Amino acid sequence: MTATPVRHSPFYTLEDAKISFNIFCCFCGIGSLSMPSNYARAGPIYATIALLLMAFVNIYATIALSKVINAAPPSVKTFTDV
Repeated sequence: MTATPVRHSPFYTLEDAKISFNIFCCFCGIGSLSMPSNYARAGPIYATIALLLMAFVNIYATIALSKVINAAPPSVKTFTDV
């Protein structure tokens, strides 16, 4: 009698890599390269207000998504399943 091998779910999936890349781009990536020209076009006051608004929306969405994934049933394993 042979034992069937136990299948474990992968620790780091392709979806996790996509999420990690998006988080990296949000914090220090692509958008920050265009910030000087955006400030020059919009002016310091409007650009600062827009930057703070975008930061607030990004933080709120991240917290809301993590609350949803924590409250999800055990069958939900990735953010794509949400």
